[in-house]
Amino acid sequence: YFPDGFESQAEGAEKSGQDLIETIITMWRQCELVSVEDPLHPSDLDGLRLLKEKISSVMDEIRNDDASTELSYALRGVGADSSCPLQVVADEAVTSPESIKNWVDEAVFNTVKLRMSKTKTVTGAVNLAKAARQAGWQVIVGVEESSPESNDDFLGDLAVGVAACQFQGG
Repeated sequence: YFPDGFESQAEGAEKSGQDLIETIITMWRQCELVSVEDPLHPSDLDGLRLLKEKISSVMDEIRNDDASTELSYALRGVGADSSCPLQVVADEAVTSPESIKNWVDEAVFNTVKLRMSKTKTVTGAVNLAKAARQAGWQVIVGVEESSPESNDDFLGDLAVGVAACQFQGG
């Protein structure tokens, strides 16, 4: 399912960050997205800030309309965290606890995807999860996209061990 007009927008000329932001907001409103991962290139700070502003604007609009039933789950927040109407997940933008510190002031991400290829060690994974929590972010433990499914239950155990809010597999 794609929002109205999405197919025609997807064809043709290259799209700007603004076009992508509008598409994300439209899909969020029409499809009730819960999460968007690496929505823009990490160097597009203006675009990431604009996305954050648009999310806030939509939430203000919904809160001010007592009759609205739109995005009712978002009012409660993802995982019942009212400060998080949409997870904006940093995957490629965050590779270490130090890189989270670089993003905290920007306040554009609210979730980190923890993958062993980024942290290399269990200690690194735990430290990344701790830094994310200290920043007020949620943690998703994810499998490697390039790796085949495995019967190894280590990542599930890691997700429980770092109190991840979600586990991405498959």
